[in-house]
Amino acid sequence: MHINSVQVINYGPLENFKVNFKPNCLNIIQGLAARGKTQLFGALLIPLLGEKVVLKFKSPHVPNATISITTTHKNVTQTNELNYIEDNFLYKFSSVGAFNKNPMEHQKDISYYHTFAPLFLSPEETKV
Repeated sequence: MHINSVQVINYGPLENFKVNFKPNCLNIIQGLAARGKTQLFGALLIPLLGEKVVLKFKSPHVPNATISITTTHKNVTQTNELNYIEDNFLYKFSSVGAFNKNPMEHQKDISYYHTFAPLFLSPEETKV
């Protein structure tokens, strides 16, 4: 799987940001301090983990926001988008790709992005 693009609107310092990644290449993200590099990496988690990530850090004055990630795996392109509008989350998912006569044969490829979710532990959970 590779990430084709990430678009972020109103998330941290990123007001309207889009980056396209080249497949089969090393893509390097660099920039000055406090310009949104860390927020961009955090944005990659939101469509995957959704409210679990955002609600923990929500403040009362959060503007509407959108985070969209487009990926490709085995000729199947997926767009995962999470919109935060007026204290509500709206998740959109779309998938486009070449299928045989039976699309169920490709089910494992369609949801590849959602097959693995990283596990985050709080400091309290890591104490021995």
